[in-house]
Amino acid sequence: MIGWDDASMAKCLLEMLEANGGFVAKETVAARLPHLDDSEIARVVAMHVPDAVESEVAGIPCWKRLQLPESFAEHLRETAANLREMGFYTTLDNVNLALSVRYGKNFRTAYGLEEDGAFRKFLSKYTLLAKLPPLVDETWNQKKSQASVVKPRSWTRFRDLGIPIGARLEFTGAPNITVIVVDDSRTVEYKGRRSRISTLATSLLNEHNGSALAYVSGGNHFRYDGETLYERRMRLESGKTNPEDCDND
Repeated sequence: MIGWDDASMAKCLLEMLEANGGFVAKETVAARLPHLDDSEIARVVAMHVPDAVESEVAGIPCWKRLQLPESFAEHLRETAANLREMGFYTTLDNVNLALSVRYGKNFRTAYGLEEDGAFRKFLSKYTLLAKLPPLVDETWNQKKSQASVVKPRSWTRFRDLGIPIGARLEFTGAPNITVIVVDDSRTVEYKGRRSRISTLATSLLNEHNGSALAYVSGGNHFRYDGETLYERRMRLESGKTNPEDCDND
């Protein structure tokens, strides 16, 4: 259609999002831009409206615009550089940890990016626009054999976080739900059944939110002593012994 370049299509999409409170049904977008198929619409979104993500409202596929902090792209660039400088690989968990510390809230939870696939797609759009190296490091297996590369620090046991067997963890989605740490390899007990902490987090989120998430990281969704497990990990690895120390930065 004559006159429809990327800029005008992006403007049209932004107007629809603004008019509908940050949401617009995909079928509405398709009706306004009938000359584009789904892949072309996704390309325009990725290049020109990177803070718009795929979502569902009442079962209807939508585009949703996130209310991201100002200068988020630059913050992401700094986050990636800082992680690499400290010897961390830029995995989904590590990027979320760093962004959560920066903004004072669990980034993925705050912006509805709990599912790994959604968070990966969101990050890939920004890394493309900012011309950053891929944030999700897919070459860890090759790099770990190189003596010059620092192995990324990652908690594999509750003891790494100072959490003893028998401790109670609180589910962030419903504070009345608690689980018991039963061994040192991320296994917890809930209602008499044992499961891996991420498996249980995914099940509880789907049950309480009516969602259909395939997988979430359990460390983002359980608290111990007032901190999520990933917040606790980041604090301990930064050398801070008390949660209050993080508030004084």
